[in-house]
Amino acid sequence: MVLSPNRNVDNVALQTLSLQDEKSLLPRVQQRKARISDTRPTRPSNGVKQKVRKGRLCLLPELPLDVLYEIFGHLHPVDLLHLARSTKNLRRVILTKNALSVWRATYPSPEEIPTAPEDVPLPVWCSLIFENFCQSCLAVNVRKVYFALRVRYCNKCIKNKTIPKSAFDPKVKRDKIIIQCLPFEKYGSEETRCLKATQDTLLAELNCLDGDRSQWVKERKAAARQRVKDAAPFIDWDINVKQDRQDELTDIRMERRLAIEEKISQMGYHIELDWLQTNEDIVAALDMSCWSDHPRLKDAKPLTDRIWNKLEDEIKEYMEKVRTVRVRVLRQTVIDRRKRELSKAYAAFRFSETQPDDRKPATAHALTTLWPTIFDLYRKKSLKTILEKEGDDDVTAEDFKPFFSELAKKLPLWCYSQRQDLAYSLDLTSFFESIGEWNGHWDHYSKSQYLDLAVVVVTCDTPPFWCHGCNERDMKLRPWMWYPHFLHDTCTTFCRRRHAKWDKKATESDRDSTLHVDGGHSLRITEFNTDTLTFDVKAAKIVVNLLRLCQMNPRETTVKQMDELPARFVCLKCNFGHQCDGDRRVTVMNWRAAVQHNMIKHFGDATVLWERISELDVPEAERLEVLEPHRLKGLETEYLLLAPNEAVYRCLRCRGDKADPGPKGIEVLELHLETEHGIPKGEAALDFDYYRALDLPAEQPCPVRMKPRKVEM
Repeated sequence: MVLSPNRNVDNVALQTLSLQDEKSLLPRVQQRKARISDTRPTRPSNGVKQKVRKGRLCLLPELPLDVLYEIFGHLHPVDLLHLARSTKNLRRVILTKNALSVWRATYPSPEEIPTAPEDVPLPVWCSLIFENFCQSCLAVNVRKVYFALRVRYCNKCIKNKTIPKSAFDPKVKRDKIIIQCLPFEKYGSEETRCLKATQDTLLAELNCLDGDRSQWVKERKAAARQRVKDAAPFIDWDINVKQDRQDELTDIRMERRLAIEEKISQMGYHIELDWLQTNEDIVAALDMSCWSDHPRLKDAKPLTDRIWNKLEDEIKEYMEKVRTVRVRVLRQTVIDRRKRELSKAYAAFRFSETQPDDRKPATAHALTTLWPTIFDLYRKKSLKTILEKEGDDDVTAEDFKPFFSELAKKLPLWCYSQRQDLAYSLDLTSFFESIGEWNGHWDHYSKSQYLDLAVVVVTCDTPPFWCHGCNERDMKLRPWMWYPHFLHDTCTTFCRRRHAKWDKKATESDRDSTLHVDGGHSLRITEFNTDTLTFDVKAAKIVVNLLRLCQMNPRETTVKQMDELPARFVCLKCNFGHQCDGDRRVTVMNWRAAVQHNMIKHFGDATVLWERISELDVPEAERLEVLEPHRLKGLETEYLLLAPNEAVYRCLRCRGDKADPGPKGIEVLELHLETEHGIPKGEAALDFDYYRALDLPAEQPCPVRMKPRKVEM
């Protein structure tokens, strides 16, 4: 008879086991140890051979059985299993049917553990629930017990020796019987599984049956349900045991931590220890292990003098590092506090320069003037001296006034240099040569003045995820920009910040909290940079076609002139080459919408022909453009891209500061002005307290459908 946890035993009483059967309870390592002779001589330290005292327990089995059973009755079932594996004689004594009372006496009370199933011998059941080796490959430290299957398998063996429930088809009669008559148990988060050996036994019995099998199926169903029912209390017990053990280990670790912290305080690091416990987020951002995650605190061993002597040097080195970091962080905290004061003073200075007179609104020139970012100011030597001066003294706006006065004088030259650099990077010379508009002369000193030409169409080449403006609403609203909007594009002053916790490419600027944009955005302020702006040749060629249609010079026509021109255009490719005749209804659009239509619908094809409608039809087109947004409301068309956007206003008082809420609607912006700046709701005015966002294109009319008259050539 082979003892295994998943085999039914008809006789409840313990049967006498043969040596070959008893070895199924023993790990192979212990089987090998049992073969080693007890008479093997050992060499003492003095080099003299001595015979080992053998047979120390050889007389133990000779004691009266009642004495042995009384002794064994005070042991734990695991101790009985280990004792049964020590010698053959003890195994014969312990694993006989007469020793059943001993096993029952050693088995814990029902208050401690549920009663063992009646169809499993107690030695087998005790080995299953108390020992932690895999019953198939004998791997150690296997914690998971499958009580419904009555096996303890490692992850590898449970997959090899079990079958998932999905392998059976409930529509097949044989598989349906297997599903109903076998116990299944869940494996991790996956589906339930059953034992292959149990399935083979069931199929063998099923094939041997002749005639009516209903009674046999009924009995096996009841047995499977009883198996699952018997497993339920043991599953709960196993969970409670593991939780109690976890709580015990947690208490040991906590006592160890308190003991280590007491030792650290005695070493003179109590200030560093208090700082370490209250600033774990800062420590984690500095690529240091937090105190609660220190590996020496996770050992579930009480702290003894011997252990502390081994840990003392390591802990001391760690605390010295913490002391250095603490001094650096405290110093950086002072600098960050001064930086925040500088940022507020800079925002107030920009507001005073943009809107110097409270009785007059800010001019367009003042609003479109370029300004260095706060990141650019951090690099100035004169400001570094103020920000990094010794001591913990705070700074005020008065400390920065001399620098701001000097900045106001140098601002025009700085703006000119930025525009000049952008003009050089766009390489307009090659474009004008390609369209035949180059006259061989280019004024080097006034090259930046050509940025406001209508043919200068700029796009942002920042990848979508790293581009601040490329969100779901603005994906098609921002790609093609004209002067002056591309100078104020968000990617010139903002960028996605890398999180220091999980991004190895994070820099000091990413860690600088004074540059992080408020409002939950993963953005930070960067230096003013136009490297992400690229000249779009395809869009520029479309503009050239429209300008030539209006008989205007591409090298002289500006964006402002095109916006003021009463011109509307019709795409002849969309009309299958048919020109306006007064009977055909066509789509009429302005020049910006025409460029965007060609880039989206025709992929920037410069060979697409256009027709300019008669100036007599322009007033009717303008009337329809006013009504078009209301008609298109709620519809999904590409022309909604140019419809008026509600979130197009920015706070003028927070301009350039990390507290800038970004483009918002009027209601949200009024709430911000009331909360942050104390301006009552309803009293905020355009170009006094807020302005139209310059990083968004100017409000454009929607394309309309109408019947333009025939244009006389």
